[in-house]
Amino acid sequence: MILGLTFAGLTPSIIMVARSKQPAKVAPTASVTLDDTSMIWGATIRPYALGGRAEYSTEKQFQFVTELFPKGACVRANVETNMVVNDLLVAMKQKYKTKLYLVLEEDMEFDSKQNYAKKAQAFADKFVTRYKGQIEYYQLMNEVTGVVFSKADDKGEKLDAGYGLTMDKTRYENVLAYTKALSVAIRKIDPKAQIVISGNWVLLNPVLQLIRDGVDVDIVGWNWGSGASDKPGFVKIDKYGTLNMPSKVHSLGKKFWIVESNRDDGSMGGKEKDQADYITKLANATKKDRYISGYFHFILTDTSESGPAGQLGLIKVTQKDGKWSFGAKKPAFSTLQKVASN
Repeated sequence: MILGLTFAGLTPSIIMVARSKQPAKVAPTASVTLDDTSMIWGATIRPYALGGRAEYSTEKQFQFVTELFPKGACVRANVETNMVVNDLLVAMKQKYKTKLYLVLEEDMEFDSKQNYAKKAQAFADKFVTRYKGQIEYYQLMNEVTGVVFSKADDKGEKLDAGYGLTMDKTRYENVLAYTKALSVAIRKIDPKAQIVISGNWVLLNPVLQLIRDGVDVDIVGWNWGSGASDKPGFVKIDKYGTLNMPSKVHSLGKKFWIVESNRDDGSMGGKEKDQADYITKLANATKKDRYISGYFHFILTDTSESGPAGQLGLIKVTQKDGKWSFGAKKPAFSTLQKVASN
């Protein structure tokens, strides 16, 4: 997960804990109803935010999200390798009457000669078929820009990524094959679900090129942190002027969302007020931009991890006698709640 304008972002690990107790089987629901005009407010949750106890942790986070956004909430989460946890996400979505946004992220490299289209179809068969009619939004991978962007040790052919930047041709073509096949599969299996593709930094051109090359999406999502600005989607680029992402995406007939937002280090170092101030400015600016229709905080709660990755949340975690629990709400919780509710 990358915030701001650097690639030294944070990729918090996910601790997988085996579970013997299975939640009740998720019953199919009616087809989702999509609202194309209203602002979508949400937050990313982590079922394993407390290290274990996914069932307890997940339900508590759904309760927090509905409190944070009382007029309507959307819960965003990565799919887990443990299908019991994915079933739990859907069950909690039904119980608390939220929308659900799943990030279809698969642990995979894009430098080889695999059959990426076949792998995408298999991934869709596993998740989208299982939850047909129950998920409002699916995201294709996580930050495709971070995959296609040229690395210092790349030796292959490069493609133009805009603004003096380049991307690796092999990885771009493999990401294209994968995301195109995945988007086609989602449309076929669950045509009422909306599809998101996400990026970061100033790498809008690779995302738009994927769309032109046949990746079928409804929404372009962007990760935004204090390293960028407090005006979401706007970046001043030396020698190129200001990039207005929301307007550019809107001109292609796609919606623009901020899908991961936060002060870059959260509240690390006792910066709770700084975090709240930045989120207030960013959320208010998002509401005022007619071309932005979604805002998601990353992430809802702190986690048991050390360093900045563990302090990005709006709710603290505490440890007593070796056991982690959710603690007090930070100032940013109430400030974001106020912005979203007004």
